[in-house]
Amino acid sequence: MKTLAKLIGFFTLLSLLAACGGGGNGASFTSGGAPGGTSGSGGSGGTTNSVKLGYTNSSNTFTNGQLNIAVNSLSAGGQTNVTANLVDSSGNPYTTSTVVTFVSTCTGQSKATLTSPVTSSTGTAVAVYTDQGCGALDTITATATVNGTLLTATGTVTVAPQTVGSIQFVSATPATIALKGMSSSGLTETSTVVFKVLDSVGSPIVGKVVTFALSTNVGGISLSTATATTVAGGFAQTNVQSGNVHTTVGVTATITVGSGSMTISTQSDTLTVT
Repeated sequence: MKTLAKLIGFFTLLSLLAACGGGGNGASFTSGGAPGGTSGSGGSGGTTNSVKLGYTNSSNTFTNGQLNIAVNSLSAGGQTNVTANLVDSSGNPYTTSTVVTFVSTCTGQSKATLTSPVTSSTGTAVAVYTDQGCGALDTITATATVNGTLLTATGTVTVAPQTVGSIQFVSATPATIALKGMSSSGLTETSTVVFKVLDSVGSPIVGKVVTFALSTNVGGISLSTATATTVAGGFAQTNVQSGNVHTTVGVTATITVGSGSMTISTQSDTLTVT
């Protein structure tokens, strides 16, 4: 009788175990497992597919973490496409709508631009990189967040230094200033004079030193600064401070070109001190 009871208990346990079918496990990007069968066989587990960010070449070979940059050696002021691909673990394009953000060292310094962000629903995101005075090796980084995971890919582009093309007068505000100590006449005693430095293709040059000089210093006319470094937009400026003699005055702005052995200059419109 004891043996019979043990056998009954054993077969009862087997029946309970067989009734528990195995379901698929959940994951960030998972195909669900099949449910347990009625005959007692467990269901198959889910399959997790990881998404990767990188570049797929013309031979359909994917390189994880690497961007494709169409032009690796870029001319000053030039532009190039930057491509990132999203693939699943089988190497197929990841077609869920995904935002890809592109940045670079030089875009952070306002020396280049990237069309960003880019939304991809085909597995491909293309940004346009445009030089604005980078003149160096620039690292471009693309990022995307998929199912809570941050994906990153990088690439580099070598940008040629800008060649100085011109310096141009922009403005003198106001064009007429009061004699020193006579600002109560309704005029100010200073005028801000602005110049712009461009490269050979017409793009602004940032970080170029500009030297200023007055056409006359009669009556004590002076400049607030004799040199300035161009900022975003290629602009550099100085202030003309009036003297105590009625006169006219111009400001000459000069920059070096090439190796620095040659200079080019331009002059502002004439200011009137009255």
